[in-house]
Amino acid sequence: MPSRFLPCTFPAAIVALAVTGCGRVPVATARPLDVPAVQARVQGVPAADGEPIGRLADFAWLTGRWGGAFNGLPLEESWNAPAAGLMSVSMQLHDGKRPLMLQIGSLIETPQGVTFRFRHFTPDLTPMEGAPAMLDLVKLEPGRADFENPVHGRPKRTSFIRDTADVLRVRSEIINGDKVEVHEAVVRRIP
Repeated sequence: MPSRFLPCTFPAAIVALAVTGCGRVPVATARPLDVPAVQARVQGVPAADGEPIGRLADFAWLTGRWGGAFNGLPLEESWNAPAAGLMSVSMQLHDGKRPLMLQIGSLIETPQGVTFRFRHFTPDLTPMEGAPAMLDLVKLEPGRADFENPVHGRPKRTSFIRDTADVLRVRSEIINGDKVEVHEAVVRRIP
């Protein structure tokens, strides 16, 4: 049975918030899905100026295992190397004794540029939302990539900020009505 709720959705390191207080929001408060716009993105409509924003190769540095803690809860994530236009990530959030949440995601290269898609699951793999979150790469500069969600504000913006070769900050802005919540987590490369 489809879920009647949209959880607060976050990229890999930020999903801990869904367990530590973000909770679920009734679907009625979410903005309606713009199906033609989503289909156009999935089908690879070229960018307005014909040039994509970034390439999947720009994210190859994420490849490998990362770990950290958010609000005192340990998390681990693993990024696979880019292959065939896709780079996948899996994340596990736990309390040290039992798993709390899983996230499966991917960076996908399209003619428009790179899109970050992800979905959350309970430990028994029950989906926590009706559809994956989809964020488009809107800005790419050395050490930083900014993604934006054209559909809703959960999250509205997510940034991957590379502090050093082995330290990644993930910053998300979640819009709740007229309130903007900013959440940031730090993960480090696991050798």
